[in-house]
Amino acid sequence: MADKHSGTVDVGEDLDILSEQLRGLRELAADPDLTAADGVVYDFGIRWGAMMSGRLPRVVYYRERGALSVADRERFDRLAREFAAAAATIERFRLAPARTGGRSEPAR
Repeated sequence: MADKHSGTVDVGEDLDILSEQLRGLRELAADPDLTAADGVVYDFGIRWGAMMSGRLPRVVYYRERGALSVADRERFDRLAREFAAAAATIERFRLAPARTGGRSEPAR
C-alpha cells in the first residue's frame, strides 16, 4: 500500500518473503539429503517461481519508480546482491532467475 504522506509503498512483507526464499535456497543447497529427497526441490521450485513472478517484480517496479522508503530500498539492494551471489545455485537447481534489475535482467 502507498503511504499517502511520503509517497512510498510498503514492501516489507515482500522483502521478508524474498529473504525467506533465499534462506531456503541456502538450506537446500547445503543439505544433500534435502536435495536428494523426492519432491523437495520440485516443491521449493514452485514456491520460488511464485516469488520470482509475483513478489520480486512488484518490488522491482516500485524500486525503479523511486517509491520505496530509504530503508526498503537499502534492504532490497542487499537482497539483490544476495540473489546475484546465489545465481550459480539458482541455475544448478534450474530455478527461475531473480530479475532484480527489471523484468528482462537477471541478477548478476
